[in-house]
Amino acid sequence: MKNKSLLVVMGVALLMCACSSKKDYKPRDVDDMLRPATMTYTGQDSANIMALVNEYAGLFEQRDFDACSQLLYKLQNDSIRQLTEPEKQGFKQAMNIFSKVYAVRTTSFILRSDKNNDVKLTVQIDENGDIDKNIGTISFSLNPVYKDGNWYLTVLDKYAEGVENIYEN
Repeated sequence: MKNKSLLVVMGVALLMCACSSKKDYKPRDVDDMLRPATMTYTGQDSANIMALVNEYAGLFEQRDFDACSQLLYKLQNDSIRQLTEPEKQGFKQAMNIFSKVYAVRTTSFILRSDKNNDVKLTVQIDENGDIDKNIGTISFSLNPVYKDGNWYLTVLDKYAEGVENIYEN
């Protein structure tokens, strides 16, 4: 009985010491947590990107993966190029695993730089799914890239040139 009382007293003492030495929590300023974009975006930039993404999403929802592949580019050695025919074929083969697509929606839109952006698309692939509740869905991200005054869609590849993992630091 004495051992239990001693343990309780020691536990309370430790708890009091831990609480008294705790530093005051000071919330960080949002600007300290978020990195600013490395370029200035205009409303026209957002409109151009959304037009590309909406066109892609509409074609994806219709399962027109050939047309989707025509909209995709690849960043290579600081230049932008359309997918090669073998890359387009690989893309179409990979996408044909979806026997049905019931809905496609843009679920996030983050612009960071000319090469490091993230537009997340959520795809409802189950007839009984719910895209709003993220049931019966999959998601993937596009990376809009700005080159020579134009925006191009690339598939987000964390290993591509110019793409940084913003959560690394």
